[in-house]
Amino acid sequence: MMSDICLKLADLTHRYDSRDSPADERIFFNGFSATLRYGAVIGILGLNGSGKSTLLNLLTLKIKPTYGHIRWNRAFFSKGGGGIIIEQGIAPFLLPWLTGNMHRAMLDRSDLGPYIPECTDELLPFLTSLMHKPVFKLSGGERQTLALYLLFGLKWQVGIFDEPLSAIDGNRARTILVHLFAKHLREHPTKTVFMVSHRIDHLIYLCDEIWVLSSIGDIINVVPNPYHRTSGILLGELPEEFIGHLQTQML
Repeated sequence: MMSDICLKLADLTHRYDSRDSPADERIFFNGFSATLRYGAVIGILGLNGSGKSTLLNLLTLKIKPTYGHIRWNRAFFSKGGGGIIIEQGIAPFLLPWLTGNMHRAMLDRSDLGPYIPECTDELLPFLTSLMHKPVFKLSGGERQTLALYLLFGLKWQVGIFDEPLSAIDGNRARTILVHLFAKHLREHPTKTVFMVSHRIDHLIYLCDEIWVLSSIGDIINVVPNPYHRTSGILLGELPEEFIGHLQTQML
């Protein structure tokens, strides 16, 4: 059914021109096409300069493609329950003088409410102290943890996450990935997620499919992922051969 379609990309190409040097012109994505249904969880992987930010800017409609088109289901733009866009530096949406509990009460009354908190025993030790402190007293990783916890309690159907765990240390990042991201997607199987991360193991664990950008960004290789969160494999047991395959695709 058409209503099952979340996003269509058709013949997507984006060109950057350099007025100073025509030789610096770059062509990204070279006619890439894809159709995604609700519930797709897509990882975006690439080296610096491969076009990850350009792709996100296209997906979030900040820029228009040179050729081709991007068509979201109109529900992406709905007031409350549509799409959320989480860029690097996710925490700036937090107000520094408010505590986590104050933010939660404020969000509960917003268009994205009512707020339904999600917490597991594994996350509780991290969150208890964060909820009672004003944001300006938190470290960068603590702010990112609080922001993600708050966001996952709100209504949304499509999430676009750019390095959402970048400021969080390794053990805590893995706990959040398993007990917040993966748990939430199991309980809400129609939610669609795009996630950019430099951590290949995080993308393999979470995502059904990984879009690997070549080093110069001209090609997007779509790699199905048999080792994602529902496969039963543990985050620390991901096969080195598959990691190596993804690394090769980035060259």
